[in-house]
Amino acid sequence: MKNTSGIYFVVTFLSILVLHSCSNGPVHIELTDSNLNENHQYLLDYTNAYEYGFVVPSMKQDGAESFQVSFKVDHFDADTLYYKLFYQNETYKFPDSLELAGENFYGTSESTLEHFSKGVRQDDGSFLIEDEIIIRGNPRNEDIYFGKNEHNVNRNQDTSGLANMILKIKNDQNWYADIVRKAESNGLDVDIQLMLDAKWILFNSNGEGANNNRWKRNLRVGNYSLLLVVTDKNGLEKTPDHVVNTTAKTDKGFTNPYHFFASDSNELYTSFSIDSFINIKAEIPLANGIYVPFKRHYTKAYFNDYVNDHDELFINAAIEIQETSLHSKEVENVPVKAKFITGDYTKQEYADNSTKYENNRVKIRFTNTHEPGKTFGIDTTNNTLWFKNPYYEDEFRKENVGIRTRHGLTYGKYTFKIKMANLLTKDNVWTGLTNALWLVKESDDQWNSRRICQGEGFMPFYGAGEGEKRVPQISYSEIDFEILKTAEVWPWTSYEDKQERDDPPSNDDKVMVTCTNWDMACMQPKNFGIGIQKTQYDGKEFHPHRWNEFYNALTAKWPEKDTELFGGEYYFFQIEWSPTEIIWRLGPSKDDLRVVCYMNEDITTIPNNQMVALITQEYHFAEWWPKSPYKQGNVPFPGEDLNGRLYSLEIE
Repeated sequence: MKNTSGIYFVVTFLSILVLHSCSNGPVHIELTDSNLNENHQYLLDYTNAYEYGFVVPSMKQDGAESFQVSFKVDHFDADTLYYKLFYQNETYKFPDSLELAGENFYGTSESTLEHFSKGVRQDDGSFLIEDEIIIRGNPRNEDIYFGKNEHNVNRNQDTSGLANMILKIKNDQNWYADIVRKAESNGLDVDIQLMLDAKWILFNSNGEGANNNRWKRNLRVGNYSLLLVVTDKNGLEKTPDHVVNTTAKTDKGFTNPYHFFASDSNELYTSFSIDSFINIKAEIPLANGIYVPFKRHYTKAYFNDYVNDHDELFINAAIEIQETSLHSKEVENVPVKAKFITGDYTKQEYADNSTKYENNRVKIRFTNTHEPGKTFGIDTTNNTLWFKNPYYEDEFRKENVGIRTRHGLTYGKYTFKIKMANLLTKDNVWTGLTNALWLVKESDDQWNSRRICQGEGFMPFYGAGEGEKRVPQISYSEIDFEILKTAEVWPWTSYEDKQERDDPPSNDDKVMVTCTNWDMACMQPKNFGIGIQKTQYDGKEFHPHRWNEFYNALTAKWPEKDTELFGGEYYFFQIEWSPTEIIWRLGPSKDDLRVVCYMNEDITTIPNNQMVALITQEYHFAEWWPKSPYKQGNVPFPGEDLNGRLYSLEIE
C-alpha cells in the first residue's frame, strides 16, 4: 500500500469517546497506511459498465481494484474493538441531519456491510484495522434493483432459442395473425416482424433471478468522504440493527450513518473521518461508438465499425441512437428548399413563399432516420461525434437527428462542448430547427421512480392535463435546454398586470435559450405557482413560467445571439443538477460560463432518479411557443445538411 506521508487529507474527529479513555488520554485514531491519492482524478471506467455498473477504483483506469486503508487505534481500553467503515458522496447530498439524507449515496466496506468487524490487538496494546473500500452501485443491496438484467449482453446469442420461438409463434394461429397485422401496420416484411417479436420475447424473458443490477443505482460523481466508527461490545449491543446492518431500514426508510454517529448523544462511539479522499468524474468515451438497439428495425446500409447493432457495441458503446417521439399532426409545408447556412434566405422570401403556395402545399410529418450511420457517426481522426439533419434532393423531408447516453446517473454537472446547427439565416429567418440538450429519465420502470410527491401528487404521464387523476409516484423526469426562434415575452395572461407585451426589435438576431424542468406539476414546493415566477441566483433574477396548475413543466427563457451560440467552432452548455437546485449555464469556454436560468426546490420538484443525456436537432411546431414570429409550415425544407458535432461531454 502507498504510505500517506506527503498526501494531504482533511481529517476530523467527530466525537471523542470518554468511556474508552484511560490515564494515557482519550482514544486516538491514526491513518497509518493507504493507497489513497487525492491528487489523482478518478475517471469512470466504461468497461462492462453498461451491464454491471460503474466501479471505482478500476485497475484499467487507476491501477487498483480497491481503496486500501490501515488505521492504528491507541488508548482503547476494552478487550475487543468493533469498527465499521463508511464512505459517502459529499458533492450531491442532502445535509446529513435531514430525513432525506437516507437518499444520499453512501456505503461501507464489504467486510462491514451487514455488521461491525473486529480490530486486531497489537503487542503494544493498540488495535490495527485493515480494510478496503470499493465504490459501486446499489451499495445497500436494495431489493428493488435486483432481478432480471435488461442490460444482459447474452440476450440473443441462443440462435436455437430464437428459431424455437419463431416456430412457437407460427404454430399459434391467433398469435401469428397478430404478427401479420403488426407487420402490415409497420410496413415490414412478415418474417422481419416475426423475428423482431421473437427476439423481444427472448430478451425480456432472459436473466430472471437474483441479479444485483448495480447499474440501476449507479455511483455518483464528485467528492467522497471516509468515515471510520469504533466502539466496544457495550456500544455495539446498543446500536440499532438498521445501523449495524447497512442493508436494513425502518418503516421510515434508511438511516444515514453519518448523522447517527455524529450525534452529540452518541458517546458510545469514536469516529474518524476524511472529508474528501477522492473525486470522481465521467468523460463520455465517444470513440466507443454508437449502438443501434436490435429491437428496432433500421436499414443497415450505413452500418459501420462505429455504428451498428453488434454485441461489441452493446457492451462498450456509451452512446445510442435517440428517436424523437413523432407527433401524428401533419404540417402543410411550402414546397421550397433553401440553403439556410451557405445561402441567404431572406425575410422577404419567407413572406412571399408563405402566400405564394397557399393552394400548393406539401403535407408531411416530421420523421426520424431509418438509416443509422447516414446522419450520425464517429470521426476517428479527432474522436468527435458528428450529426446532421440531412438534405434530400428528390423528396421533401424534415428529419430529426438525435443521440443519447446509455449509462444513467443521479445528479451531476453536465458540460457539453458542442457545435450545433445555426437556427437563423443571415437575414434572421428561422430554419425550423430546435437545438436541444436534455437530461431525461433512464427508464419508466418502477426501480427508477422519483420520490413520492406529497399532497396532490404528480400528473400521471408526460403530457397529461386537466382531468387526469394525479398519482403519488412516477418515473418521468426531464431537465433541458431547448433553443429555437420564438418570443422572449409570454402572452398577457401570464403577467400579474395582464398587460400585453411585444418582443423588443433587438431580439431580431437572437434565439431563445429555454430552460425547463419537467416536475410533472407536483404541487409540494412551498412556492409552487402559475404564470411568471421569480428566482434569484448570484445577484441575478430569473423568471420561470408555468401555464397552469396541471402543466407538467416550469420554463424560463433567455435571449442569445444565434451567431454567438452556433456561429463558431463550438460552444459550451452546462446543466448542474443537484438535490435542491438546477443551474443552466453557457459560454465560449468552460472557464467562462454565465448563468442563464435557475430553479430551486422552493418552486419546483427536483428529480432524484437516474437520467441519461440527450442531444437532438429536431423539428417542432411553432404553436407550442405562443407569439413565435415564424410558422413551421412556412419554413422551407433544408437545401443543405444542417450539421453538428459533439466534442466532449463531461459529468462532474
